[in-house]
Amino acid sequence: MLYDVFVDTRKVLPLIQKGLKKLGKLDEFIEDNERCAMVADGN
Repeated sequence: MLYDVFVDTRKVLPLIQKGLKKLGKLDEFIEDNERCAMVADGN
């Protein structure tokens, strides 16, 4: 069975944001993402 792994990001990101807010994890997710971005940039 094949699955379409490509989704419309504009539709999915708001759902992810709502879910993280509901779990109280949105700020933690953003902070972790910023840290990962700094490491990837070599900072």
